[in-house]
Amino acid sequence: MGIIFLRGDGLRIIIRLYGQLQNEYNARELLIDLQENELTIEKLLSSINERYLPGILEKLFGRNVQRSYVLLHNGTAVKDLREKLSNEDVIVILPPAVGGRCE
Repeated sequence: MGIIFLRGDGLRIIIRLYGQLQNEYNARELLIDLQENELTIEKLLSSINERYLPGILEKLFGRNVQRSYVLLHNGTAVKDLREKLSNEDVIVILPPAVGGRCE
């Protein structure tokens, strides 16, 4: 498990995976350079689903699964997938919390 470097000319976005996603995709961080002027989180997710993390959209927004993953954009919870991205932005995908016991 490591870091995947995907080089190109353009906007660089950092994507960090946690929990079982690291194991499923055998990566903890992706550095992606995209040639986009108006990149949104929605466009980014579509792009990585097609090219680098197949099935990630189904995991995040699947029909039979309640959205339980948390998306963070530069440390803040994503409320609108149309948020615009800037160079060196960080997207974090956190799986649902598991384990523990409340008493």
